[in-house]
Amino acid sequence: MIIVNLKGRLGNQLFQWAAARYLADASKSEIVLYSGERDRKAGRTPPLMGFPLPTRVAQPKDFRKVFFPFGKFSKQLQQVLLHVRAFKTRQILSLDELEAARRSPSKNYLLNGYFMSSHISDAIRKTLQQDLNLLDFTPSRYPYLDIVDHPRAVALHIRRGDFATGPARQSYGLCSVEYYLRSLQTLEDKIGPVKPVVFSDDISWCEDVLAHVPNVTFFKAPTDGRDFEDMMLMSRCAHQIIANSTYSWWAAYLNKNPEKQVFAPYPWRATKEHQNRYFLPEHWQRIAKYASSVSPSPMLQST
Repeated sequence: MIIVNLKGRLGNQLFQWAAARYLADASKSEIVLYSGERDRKAGRTPPLMGFPLPTRVAQPKDFRKVFFPFGKFSKQLQQVLLHVRAFKTRQILSLDELEAARRSPSKNYLLNGYFMSSHISDAIRKTLQQDLNLLDFTPSRYPYLDIVDHPRAVALHIRRGDFATGPARQSYGLCSVEYYLRSLQTLEDKIGPVKPVVFSDDISWCEDVLAHVPNVTFFKAPTDGRDFEDMMLMSRCAHQIIANSTYSWWAAYLNKNPEKQVFAPYPWRATKEHQNRYFLPEHWQRIAKYASSVSPSPMLQST
């Protein structure tokens, strides 16, 4: 059994699911998801389970199976052996530990890290495409299907929220408007006019600053908490311009267009790159995310 101790929001959780699938591919173990006792007791499922995944919510007996596989005595031993060596050897915290476990697989593990790497998802790409496949959307999203399915649709994901005003801005930085316009111009230079579709947690701000962009559509996300549907709408666009966000990383990664163009901000964090050099797929194009003093493109001049 593989227990995934889920961390963060949907984008982070998808990396953790990919790591579990990667390990289960070798160990043939069942995968269960854990997002805390409060959620479990309240019957709340994690955002990840919006997808039709072959999994369930982890129960206390699952932890006993992983760490205290001693039959009817497991519950008692769990109370007195909280720091047994089995806990340390069966808990996987890093990509290196994940790779070691895959090379010599056991049946029982706790995944307790973020595991952000495209090489993992690449190794099980077909499996992930089956797992993360929505057959339908809620009716409130139907009006956008023809828009995102247009052959020249390009998704712009603009993350503001905590990146705009919170302490996360110090760590990750905020992608500038210029970054998105430079990316659009680069894409149009390659393929001709496009139809931008803007996805954001602050769509009113986007409407104020990007209204001048030709052929733009602003996605008005329903307030139903089904963020996984919005991600999959984003993935159906022919091309993506992502934020420094795992949410739009996955939207771009799950795009099935063989000729897709993906633009990602440089640097990924505020002043430096992601610590894992395999985090971004090699063919994704990098565009400076901060405003600069270089001569603006024609699209920039229209602002």
